[in-house]
Amino acid sequence: KQVIEEVISQETGRVFELTSGPLIRLTLIEDRSGDGYIFCLVMHHIISDGWSMDVLQKELFTLYNHFKSGSPAVLPPLGLQYKDYAFWERSELEIRSSLSKDYWRAQFSGELPVLALPSKGVRPSIKTYNSSHVSGFVSVDTLSLLKAVSLTNGSTLFMTVLSAVKVLLYRYSGQEDLIIGTPVAGREHGDLQDQIGFYVNTLALRSSIDGEDRFMDFLSSVRETTLLGYSHQSYPFDRLVEDLDIVRDLSRHPV
Repeated sequence: KQVIEEVISQETGRVFELTSGPLIRLTLIEDRSGDGYIFCLVMHHIISDGWSMDVLQKELFTLYNHFKSGSPAVLPPLGLQYKDYAFWERSELEIRSSLSKDYWRAQFSGELPVLALPSKGVRPSIKTYNSSHVSGFVSVDTLSLLKAVSLTNGSTLFMTVLSAVKVLLYRYSGQEDLIIGTPVAGREHGDLQDQIGFYVNTLALRSSIDGEDRFMDFLSSVRETTLLGYSHQSYPFDRLVEDLDIVRDLSRHPV
């Protein structure tokens, strides 16, 4: 077991060479303490996202089960390849970029807020990824109430929880201008559902909070901002950062 863990650690810790590849590594390790094997797959994030891993896992198990039973393994052909998407994205940016660029620039006009949460530590001069996490559970009753609030407002559960998080950050920081980033799958076209590749994009959603507002009014505002963000979700976040031409603080995210 220790040898297997060492091999896996070595494979997952090995640096990818982006210029020469490969960007995916497969290793099959025999478990001599039993009668099985460990399949280790390491893939660079630049060619995959969370959605891709679900697709890859589903197809691997489909092929494995077919081979195991001796039946022919045929996966349905893809209507599009990632190169087709990449070509479309470049073309689409040339066609629609003006409208989306104007929208996002308007969203982030003026001075951008910097979240200042109370902390007992000192922020490092260069951002690190040293962190910890706290896990918790939401009761069934609370979840039911959240869904009921969402339904009443015509919002999704995500919009309601996003609004609650923004209110929480407002209570801790006292700041009335907040930006929260959220990933979107970036697979608006039906032929992209079964693709493996990096399609995910980041939406930066900005909200103004007035402490005198009712929560339902604020939720309506967040709902509108989120829906507008979705309508412009194909505009790459890295392009937005370039457009804003902001002074970078290496201790923080660009927006």
